[in-house]
Amino acid sequence: MRHPLQASSAGKSARSVDRPILRPHWAPPAANGDKAERDEHEHPPCFRQASMPTQHPAAMQALRGLALLLLCQSVGEAAARGLGLPLPGPVLGMLLMLALLAWPVVRAPVAAAADGLLQHLSLLFVPVGVGVVTHVAVVAQYGLRIGLVLLVSTVAGLAVTAWVLQACLRGDGFAGDGVPGEAPAAKS
Repeated sequence: MRHPLQASSAGKSARSVDRPILRPHWAPPAANGDKAERDEHEHPPCFRQASMPTQHPAAMQALRGLALLLLCQSVGEAAARGLGLPLPGPVLGMLLMLALLAWPVVRAPVAAAADGLLQHLSLLFVPVGVGVVTHVAVVAQYGLRIGLVLLVSTVAGLAVTAWVLQACLRGDGFAGDGVPGEAPAAKS
């Protein structure tokens, strides 16, 4: 049986010649003549069940991680609503994910998903920008207060971070002398 893209040799004119079989980039070369060509034509590799996971393991790993992230968020949301807890559902889901990250089986897919999300982090700011444009009247009314709160909270966060870093480097009130992995120094 001839491949549909191959010219037939019967009834050849002076201008027609046998053309080679044109294969897409994903098609492996034929090993057994016509039978292999027929099998490949009837069942191309893109439709074989095992072709995608073996060709793109990193993408599958990231999809598993994304599914885990969404599952934890959904469980947290269900727990917050079902139990009437005062915490938001995504916060409960984040705590659940923190507990699950102790297992390397969970850690690898979530890391792959996080890498993909961080590569496109700027896209996550689009909804915020649209919200600001949509509610420009609210921003005009409370913009000064919002800006002041953002400024104070940023300065407070930087101050606490600097204080914790200095305390860790000096060894005051923390285990160890500021070098990770070493035992605390004996004070005389």
